[in-house]
Amino acid sequence: MKKKEFRDGKPLYGEAGHEVSVRAELHRLRGWPASLISGGTTLFYLFGALLVAFVSEAMRAFGPRNCLLAGIVAMAAAAVMMGQVTSPWQLYAANALLAFGWAGTSLGVITNTLSLWFDKKRGMAISLALNGASFGGIIGVPLLVAAIGRFGFSGAMISAAARRSTSRSPASRPACAAGRR
Repeated sequence: MKKKEFRDGKPLYGEAGHEVSVRAELHRLRGWPASLISGGTTLFYLFGALLVAFVSEAMRAFGPRNCLLAGIVAMAAAAVMMGQVTSPWQLYAANALLAFGWAGTSLGVITNTLSLWFDKKRGMAISLALNGASFGGIIGVPLLVAAIGRFGFSGAMISAAARRSTSRSPASRPACAAGRR
């Protein structure tokens, strides 16, 4: 892919746009071929899909708060790692860690967590949560592109990790009131 093709997709595609931004920057900074970088992305999606199958068991064993926190920490660490990679094995390790983070903050975790608190208006709660997540994907990509332009790739990834850690953390919000809604 040419640099212009990478650039054209950035602001439009949510999580896929985020991947295009990261792939473009790694291609620009390291000169790695798109096939090498995309292999890391494939590892992320395949490993993440395997891990999501075990979300319910993990939530039963460790609790929703711990699963969400572990997912957030894994995503933040993977974002920082992604900004620091200097060799392909590091890229693949960062994508494997990102898969853990994605599984720990995925649709499965969101719906399982909300189902603990909502009976009557569960559909509305899940709808609002997923709309918020989608909005974050739409807004996040242009912000990441702007941050890369301003702070460089490594600085932008550290900034994204810090923001992700503080905005998604269940520890940063008051606990839901006791009882089911």
